[in-house]
Amino acid sequence: MTTLSSRFRHAFVRIQDPLKRLEELRRILEEERSRIQSTFQGGATAAWATASNADMVDAILRAQLEARMNAVPDAWEIALVAVGGYGRREMCPRSDVDLLILTPSKPGSKILGEAEQILYPMWDLGFALGHSVRSVAECRKQVESDVETYTAFLQERFLGGNFALYRDFADFVNERPGARRVKQLVGQKLEERTKRIQGQGELAQMLEPNLKEGRGCLRDLHTLVWLAGIQHGARGIDDLVRSGIAGPEEIGELRQANEFLLRARTALHYATGQKGDRLGFGEQPVVAKFLAFQPEGRDQEVEVFQKNFYRHVRTVDSMTSQYCDLLAEKQRKTRAKSPDPRFEVVDGALEVSSRGANPFLGNLPMVFELYRTAQKVDVGIGARTRWYVRQAVSILNESEIDRSRCLALLLDIAKASSARGNSLRALHRMGAIDLVVPDFRLIDCHSQHDIYHVYTTDEHTITVLTRLSTLPRSTDPVLQHLRGELARVDDIDILFIAALFHDVGKGVGPDHSDTGAKMVREYCLSAGFSEARAAQASLLVQHHLLLNHLAQRRDIEDPKTIRDLLAKVSDEHLLRKLYVLTWADTSSVHPDAWSAWKASLLHRLHETALEELREDDAPRIDSATRREALAGEAFGHPRDEVLEHLKRLPRRYASSVSARQVADHLDLVQSLSPRRRIAVKARDQGSHWDVAVVMPDRPGLLSRICAGFATMRLSIASSQVYTRVDGLVIDLFSVIPTGVPEFTDSRSLEALCEERIAKARDLASKELDAMVREHILRWEASVRRIMVPAVSVEVHDHASDDYTVLDITAPDRLGLMYDLTAHLSRRQWVIHSARVWTEADRAIDSFYLTTAEGRRIPEDEARREAVEELRRLLLPPAA
Repeated sequence: MTTLSSRFRHAFVRIQDPLKRLEELRRILEEERSRIQSTFQGGATAAWATASNADMVDAILRAQLEARMNAVPDAWEIALVAVGGYGRREMCPRSDVDLLILTPSKPGSKILGEAEQILYPMWDLGFALGHSVRSVAECRKQVESDVETYTAFLQERFLGGNFALYRDFADFVNERPGARRVKQLVGQKLEERTKRIQGQGELAQMLEPNLKEGRGCLRDLHTLVWLAGIQHGARGIDDLVRSGIAGPEEIGELRQANEFLLRARTALHYATGQKGDRLGFGEQPVVAKFLAFQPEGRDQEVEVFQKNFYRHVRTVDSMTSQYCDLLAEKQRKTRAKSPDPRFEVVDGALEVSSRGANPFLGNLPMVFELYRTAQKVDVGIGARTRWYVRQAVSILNESEIDRSRCLALLLDIAKASSARGNSLRALHRMGAIDLVVPDFRLIDCHSQHDIYHVYTTDEHTITVLTRLSTLPRSTDPVLQHLRGELARVDDIDILFIAALFHDVGKGVGPDHSDTGAKMVREYCLSAGFSEARAAQASLLVQHHLLLNHLAQRRDIEDPKTIRDLLAKVSDEHLLRKLYVLTWADTSSVHPDAWSAWKASLLHRLHETALEELREDDAPRIDSATRREALAGEAFGHPRDEVLEHLKRLPRRYASSVSARQVADHLDLVQSLSPRRRIAVKARDQGSHWDVAVVMPDRPGLLSRICAGFATMRLSIASSQVYTRVDGLVIDLFSVIPTGVPEFTDSRSLEALCEERIAKARDLASKELDAMVREHILRWEASVRRIMVPAVSVEVHDHASDDYTVLDITAPDRLGLMYDLTAHLSRRQWVIHSARVWTEADRAIDSFYLTTAEGRRIPEDEARREAVEELRRLLLPPAA
């Protein structure tokens, strides 16, 4: 049977017509690629597939070089060397070919021309080349200034050509650098990793990871080998044992992780036919199916794939981060000392002082004390001690431990955690947390295939714990109020236990808040907590979504909202814990889940509820007293003028606005004239803009204002709608620019609003709709939708004393508020206020509605038809 190499040789030597040769080469490549892919899909390892891809490229390059050497003497002067990923024979289907072409020190034009001749067929055949043409002297100079080139050369392979030239190159690559140079190279490699992680995402378990560059992915594995290569001459994963970086058991895990990640990356290239390495939300089910994953219990194929993926990523991240931290410690001039005589800092890592018998056997508290000591001296755990700990933890069972003591030690570690959370993650990875909190294993690498949960459930939970522990040290001004409330928490341990359990119920099934509440209560009682403390932990878990739901969905100024909250959380201390837990949970879901705007909503909700609790049975401030208070601080407006203005508006206006706002609104009202029929006031609040719009009322006005905002690409975060008895409308909005805004300050925003809203107000309905559609089409062409959220339309008759509340969840898009408000206007439903929120690609909107006569929307056939029409309106065109 003809070998692949001989077939390539035949094409280069026997076929003289360049076009026919190229056609034959493409045919051979297509056949070989099909063979590799079918064998891979048939069960061959990724290591075999990637090595076969490299061998295929080897064969074609050698055949090309040999053909030139047989025809041109100058071709004998060059050498071909595989470097980087190609050098280590890890070539995924669409990987670049990392090729070094060595030349003599002073190559003539003919020799350089021969080097180029090698490249032309590769380009014609569609290979992506990461190539360089250098002399050995130039290679030496390059590695002195570029650590990436240095490490790429560490994994070189000779392909063919001038062997004497290659030998000179290999000799210099194999030279061991001096101590100063090693320190410099290690420092550069650590800095390189830090920058890479900052660019890809600080946590390993991301929703859309980069299989090559992401934290805990292939580049982290390469980094381990490169660091070992710099220090000890290592060339592959197996050399990590000889370098003392990992133990034999850990090497087995790293090999499995490397195979899995290579397999996923190879499948991604095959499934998409593209070079990209980001495992996007849409690609994940495709890759899972390509790799023949099957459903397990409630988990879909893609979730089973994700669970396996995250376990391997966690292994790589843990090993790489530990070793990088160890090297960073060694780079420091100061040397830490252990405060516990049982442990000592050796070469920048914490090791157990004794030798011989494993001191951790049957002694789980000592494991936690080891990691707490490591936190105190800010170092990692040494390889020898890690081996002891892994061995001890692996043979322990729950019945052998003192749960109360171990839980106290675990909570101490959680409360002292840094933002990186290395100690918590290490304890979780080895199973120590599961021994103390058995329910925690239910969410081990648990993932939900949706865009709103960026991290696995266990990773999210550890992130929540680290946010709580680092909040007191935060300097973020947005978190100032939260820092103050955390300092006033009376039982910090209960807050941390609730954080540990808040999502554990997801590992059981739906209704995770209620399930988790029962589980945490039972756990607390078994750990020796009082009934009262167990009940408080249970309430925190049961209601950990409540504040976020009310802040997003309900009118905070509506007394019914506060009554509903206090009916479930009636204790000031519990409310304070819930407030802090809500922040930690929300800000750990995904990068866009927390903002200064959301902080302001939660702050207002928390403070309003606290005031209600503290007042107890004190008399309420009636509306007349509130109006008098506003009139007394009117910023230059006469008292009688303010009172007359307030009398013309609904009572809820006075309870919802400040004296400064009243003055602004009066200024706007008084600025109106036959020539100026719309007036706008904008104030920059940092996280958003507050915009007040005053103009004469007309049917469908709110939808027209929303149309004006849509043309400015302003996302509406909330709105309050007030109509004076004289027909003037005062509409208040909080808006957030999307993309680069067309305005620079409040004056330019006011002018732009007046112009666009005036245009929208005066257009005929068909022209208005056409204008908004044009902006929507332009916006849709500029965005990438990761997923299409489900549409939900719910009507609530008891969420407010005076209004019917309409809750909507739908795919977010430009002009959505215009479509919604226009639909409600056609139904002659009056919008009194709206809560509008965007989370990832999902719009979360709520409207407080009445009929035109001011009554609640009756539950009848007309309402049911309107809701169904609304549901159809919200469905994306593809649906």
